Amino acid sequence: MRARLGSLGPALVLVLAACTQSDSAPAQTPVLVVASPTPGVPTVIPIPCIPCQKRGAGEPSLVVTRPLIDARGPWTYYVNANDYTVVLALGDVIWAGTDAGLFQWNNQGQWQRFARPDGLPGDAITALAGTPGGDLWVGTNQGVARRASDGDWLALDTPASVRALAVDPQGRVWVALADGLGLAQLDPGSQLMLAAGWPGDDAHVVTTDAQGQAWCGTNAGVVVYDGSSWQRTTLADMGLPAGEPVTAIALNATGQVWCRAGDAVAHYDGRAWIAYPSAYEAVVAGFLAVRGAVNPNGLWCADAGGNVWLQGTRRVEVYDGERWSPQPFTAHDARAMSADAQGRLWLGLSGAGLLRITPDDERVLYVLEGPPANQLVAVAAAGDHTIWCGTASAGVGVLALAGAADGPTWQVYDAQNSPVQSAVIERISTDLAGVWVAVAGGALYRFRDGQWLTYESVWQAVESEYVILVASGVTRGPNWLAAAPGRVWAWDGDTLGCYDGVAWQRYPVPGAGSVHLTRVARDAAGRLWCGTYGHGLFVFDPAGAQWSPYTRAGNELASAYVSDVLADEASAVWISTRGVAGQPGQGLYRIDAYSIGHHWDTAAGLPSLDLGDLAADGRGHVWAGCAKGLVQVNADDTLTLITPADGLISSRVTSLALDGTGRLWIGTWDGLCSYDPYATE
Repeated sequence: MRARLGSLGPALVLVLAACTQSDSAPAQTPVLVVASPTPGVPTVIPIPCIPCQKRGAGEPSLVVTRPLIDARGPWTYYVNANDYTVVLALGDVIWAGTDAGLFQWNNQGQWQRFARPDGLPGDAITALAGTPGGDLWVGTNQGVARRASDGDWLALDTPASVRALAVDPQGRVWVALADGLGLAQLDPGSQLMLAAGWPGDDAHVVTTDAQGQAWCGTNAGVVVYDGSSWQRTTLADMGLPAGEPVTAIALNATGQVWCRAGDAVAHYDGRAWIAYPSAYEAVVAGFLAVRGAVNPNGLWCADAGGNVWLQGTRRVEVYDGERWSPQPFTAHDARAMSADAQGRLWLGLSGAGLLRITPDDERVLYVLEGPPANQLVAVAAAGDHTIWCGTASAGVGVLALAGAADGPTWQVYDAQNSPVQSAVIERISTDLAGVWVAVAGGALYRFRDGQWLTYESVWQAVESEYVILVASGVTRGPNWLAAAPGRVWAWDGDTLGCYDGVAWQRYPVPGAGSVHLTRVARDAAGRLWCGTYGHGLFVFDPAGAQWSPYTRAGNELASAYVSDVLADEASAVWISTRGVAGQPGQGLYRIDAYSIGHHWDTAAGLPSLDLGDLAADGRGHVWAGCAKGLVQVNADDTLTLITPADGLISSRVTSLALDGTGRLWIGTWDGLCSYDPYATE
């Protein structure tokens, strides 16, 4: 807070900011610095400060947890939707955007999910804005969509992802686009028009004032557009430090403007810019004006009692005009805030849910149960009713489809509650007695009878679990293969090994030291087909303990990066490869009687050469996941491509598994979904 104390006369030199003591702003006693009789030695006069007082613990009085199951015909979706990016109160409805779709909430905690099958151009929600007529505009990473007041959707592709949306008093929609494209406007026919003359900065946020001017925060400052001309104010002109883009803008009815860049805030009072080192000082200095600021874009939010909620440096705090009250969640936790017409405050928390705070401080946290993260890299079915999911960053999630009174439940295993120390999962498989989890670094974990076991190597794991593996029949683990009669084959790096319950026989792959085995399958003749990373396909014949590089005339598999190897019930061997630029031998292969029976590449209909898991459903179809969707290989060798337009949750398919009912479980980079391909038959 700045002040003038004229009664002190010319001796007054400087008044420091008012106390901003809080959990996120260390306590600093305000002081007066005045002249003193001794030259060069100022007199410092402390000003007593009022200590902060918390309103209470602030923890939710009620946590409502529900499983997130989004079923649509043959498709069912399971996503982690507790990481909120934007929240907007529009009438009696709360709209909350996540990386996994848009959610419509009511005050009773009932929700509905909207995603690409409903007409959204993308599932990652980046911006929301409402019109006076009740329409909702939604910005995504792949375009913009309008939901009319009657519930109809209209999707529009944009040349770049949408960073922010705003609706001016005339109902015009403004769009801030990434990649330096700047500001665009939607005309009455919902056609996107780039604003002519954009100065070339990178747009981050947009809002509008009472005159219909668009204020756009950029990496270089603020640009104001009146429909025909541009006015550009740099970060230096605003007193803000270089290197931080303007990511939030708030305006009030009197024309005052606040812009946030990093921790700093610049305030325009209609005449000049005033810079503050943090939003705390800006709120204290202009508390009454701040409370009336509209469309704050995440800068701050005023509640029904006139208090200002601020996402501070490290914590969310509330200022009532006298003191700051720290809240029990960090600024990183609360990524979005909005107040509804009834004075309720809605906070979208990062990874924790949606928090509703009533004017009398009742706090209810709504949590939707889903996988621990949406970036899935492995999926396996244990029977008909349990699905195991491996993530790229958050351990293992287990979906139990039956048994709980309230529906499906999720259990998460990570370093906090299990020996699975690595959050990066590579493979998951199941057998008669339990589940195997392979992680980055080579360790294997076994879940059996409700307990976890840890194995430092596959050799140790096979020896310990030999009886169970043999009893399970012909099954395949992360890096082992159980096969009759009484043998288990395992591989690690460049070595294939066979264990008969007594001793190991190990067979290094030719070219040892550079060959890395990825996947192995056993054909009807007992041969082992071994995929490698960058060295193609090898065949091992146990009868003669002989290795043979698969280099039949006319094929290029000798140099391929093999993703998966699958032996189907018709005695064919299927090979999928990982697309590597400039490398031959890419695509999907079917090998019949040791010869390539069919090769599919992009010319033959594959949407991508970056292939992953394979699955055979026993009904004449083989499924292949790829970077651009799900491929179904039909009995006549034609391909059917399934994409998000057909209901697939994401085009980036990472893993496949079939459960006991024939339902296909699909792990993707955007969540988990299941698909019943024969639901309509």
